[in-house]
Parts: sequence; C-alpha cells; structure tokens
Amino acid sequence: MRVGLTFALCLCGAVLGAQVADRRLDRAVACIEKNDVDGLHRLLADDPSLVRLTGAGLRPQWRWTLLHLATSEQASLAVVSALVDGGSDVNAQDYEGKTPLHLAAARDYADLATVLLKHGARMNVVDGREQTPTMAAERGGSAKTANVLHAYAKAQSENSNEMPLVYVPPAAGLPASIAGVVKGRLLWNGQPVAGASVYVADAPWVGSGRHGTATTDDQGRFSFTGVPPGHMYVGVNGDQRVAWISVGEPFVTHDGSAMTVRPFNQDFHVCTLFHLRSPARDESVGSRPVLRWDAFPDAKSYAVSVFDKTSSIARQWIIGAGVTSVQIDADLPPGYYEWRVDVAGAGGDAIGCSVAPRGFVVEREP
Repeated sequence: MRVGLTFALCLCGAVLGAQVADRRLDRAVACIEKNDVDGLHRLLADDPSLVRLTGAGLRPQWRWTLLHLATSEQASLAVVSALVDGGSDVNAQDYEGKTPLHLAAARDYADLATVLLKHGARMNVVDGREQTPTMAAERGGSAKTANVLHAYAKAQSENSNEMPLVYVPPAAGLPASIAGVVKGRLLWNGQPVAGASVYVADAPWVGSGRHGTATTDDQGRFSFTGVPPGHMYVGVNGDQRVAWISVGEPFVTHDGSAMTVRPFNQDFHVCTLFHLRSPARDESVGSRPVLRWDAFPDAKSYAVSVFDKTSSIARQWIIGAGVTSVQIDADLPPGYYEWRVDVAGAGGDAIGCSVAPRGFVVEREP
C-alpha cells in the first residue's frame, strides 16, 4: 500500500505514496486501492486513456497498467470489471513480460483470473522467465487458480476445436536428447491408438506451417525431432482430435534463478468426432430449446455444455448414457449460443466429441 497525499477528487479518500507523473493516474490508483468503483467509473468516463497508461506501479519502470495494479492487490471484482469494460488491455505486459493473468495466477486470485479469462486473457503468453500463467500458478503453489486455468484451457479447446499447445525450448545449451524434441502417446478410452497420423504445427488453423508428421506405433507413441523453439500445436489427422493432455504444461520449469528442462513426453487423449442432431446450425429457437444428439457406443455419460457469445459456460449437464436429449431448464436471454457434447467412457476419459460447437439463436419475444 502506498502512503502520501489524499485526493478528494477520487471520491474515496485514498492515501497515496510515491507519485506517478500523471495526477489523474494517481487518483485512479487511489480508487483501486480503496475499491471505490464509483470513483473509478467517474475517472474513466472523464479520461478513458487512463487504462492505457503504464505508470501505475510503485515504480514507473515496472510499466504497470491500472489492471496490473488491480490484479496484484486483489481488488474487488467490480473494480477489475470496470477496468476491463473501460478498455484495459487484458494481455498488456509489464517490464518483466507479465500480464495481469500472470499476477493473478502467482497470487492464487482465482476469481480475478476467471474475470480476465472471460474477457480474452491469453494463457500462452510467456514472461521474461519463460513462464505462462499456468506455470506461474503451479510454481507458486496457487492450486485454486491452477485448477481454473486447466479447466478453462480444456473448455476453450473443446469449444473452439483448437489443437493443444506445447512449448519447445531454445536449443542453445540443451542436450540433443531434449532440444527440438516432442514425444507423446495417443490414447482413446484408456487404450493406445496405433497407426494415427500426428503432426506439429505453428498454429491451429489449416495452412499453418508444419514440422513433420509421425505415425503412432502399436503403443500409441510418436516422436518428433528438429522442431524449432517456441509455442507449437499438436494435431491428429483423421476422424479423431485431441481432447486433452494428461499432464499439461510446463516442461520448462524454474527453481529460483536456475532453469531445469526436461523432455516433452506426455499422453494425449483423443476423442472420436460425431455430429449433433438438433437444433440445426444457427436455427432460431425459443428461450428453452431441446438439445438432441445420437447415442454414442461405449458411452458412460454425456457432458452437455452451452456457451454464450463470450465463450463462457451458460448451462452444463452431466447425463447418463441412456439419455440423448436435454431441455434447457431456465430461460436463456436473447442472443447467439453454441453447444457441444462430450462423451465419457467407463474410465472417465473423453471418448467422443461433437465435431464443432453448433450455434443457435434465441430470438426476442414478439
């Protein structure tokens, strides 16, 4: 907490410490430290550019935005939402390369991390210590936030049909057995998938650069060498896609000032793709539509998720294998929604995934 002058114009009577160059920014800082959301709203309405200034840290060279400060001090959800709604860049990086999500992850502020994620915070931003927010949470013992990040990554991957992200470290100073090596194993319903075609790509979309293709052996294993450093995506050709990674990141870890690198070698669980039945794509429906899909062989249960336009989960159900439809049990506000179904086998692994989220439109009542 800073100590210093009181600014009545902030409407929160905050006591400030080391002054930053801009008095308007000082007032905004004071409002954040006192969780005065009304005062903050007034300041941002008068000067929207405040959210883009980078002098909100204790020292100007930190290059903190107001959102960095609010996240680091566990401001109220209302304050963080006011900053985001006011145009704050949720992926702005400070002098150490940290985003607000890095700060929330390291401090185990799970609620704040959730707000940032819902407003577009990226989980693959790497700071100056080669850490993503997930790595910062795991290294700092932030169990609640790590769980939020892993769950959100899984939900986003399934909702967007993106391939999972892996990180390949720079080759300098690394043994040949590690540098540029990506290894793994494909599993379906707990069993190895043999003969599958796996590839590593620069990006999750068609036409992005690829760094080789490998065919899994009878144990489901695959291996790539010579992959350039950086964040890469792993994909599977054919009628299956990766549902989740059993271990997840990191495989580059830090202990104090020392960096320990271990080989990337993880299990990738795949699911068989299948199509949803109704509503039809982009069909207009009432506020409580019935969602239908075909029965899936070997299903133990179905996880049905409905996402709103921000990709946040609006409704979710776990349904037994004998049921292939569900009616939404509360009125959905008018707007565009997407839904998907994931199938769990006897061991709890995802064995079936709808091909892509299917959209529907809830119309306004006449």
